[in-house]
Amino acid sequence: MGKKRNKKYTDWYEVKCNKAEQKMYDDLANQARQTKEQRREENRKNADPLGAALGYSINTLNHVIDGDFSFHADRFGKSITAIHYGLGQEAVYQQLYRCPITDERSVFRTISDTLKFEDDIRARGWWHHTSSIFSPQLCFRDGGAVTVGSDRLHDCVNARIGNQNAHITKHEHIVAAPEIAGLGFGSYALGHHFLFLLRNYWRHRGKRYARRR
Repeated sequence: MGKKRNKKYTDWYEVKCNKAEQKMYDDLANQARQTKEQRREENRKNADPLGAALGYSINTLNHVIDGDFSFHADRFGKSITAIHYGLGQEAVYQQLYRCPITDERSVFRTISDTLKFEDDIRARGWWHHTSSIFSPQLCFRDGGAVTVGSDRLHDCVNARIGNQNAHITKHEHIVAAPEIAGLGFGSYALGHHFLFLLRNYWRHRGKRYARRR
């Protein structure tokens, strides 16, 4: 008959104290939460107004474009998902960087410089000497705005549009044929139809601002 093993000596009071100590530390860890004011302050520090506005806009204004595309974003605009239903594929785009619009690497500066160049060079007609008896004439190669003239209600500007003599009015806008085709998804007839509908809508809306400059 083997020897009876001695029980390991334990101090019941020490065990009880250890358990109480562990429970106290657990309670302290569970209670270490931020107050509402601390949470608000933390949210203010990490706030991203631009990202939040972008995420909100994409998610609330989201719609299918051309029957194929839809766009989705997270709450803070950190990632944007583009889904192409026709191809059955999607792509996720992540935010690369943020900078002020006045920064040298800003896309805004590039776009604004380009648009200013187009406004100065392409978005208006230019005077040219032509074979017409009305020479010089305001010629439009790619369309654009009519920025000259004495009266916005009188055709007083000699112009040449598509090799045709014409009289146009200040503040009118010449739309080129490729733009009509693009508006009509490749169809000139559909493009003219859309433009006619838009012109009627714009004309009625313009009456609200008839006396404004």
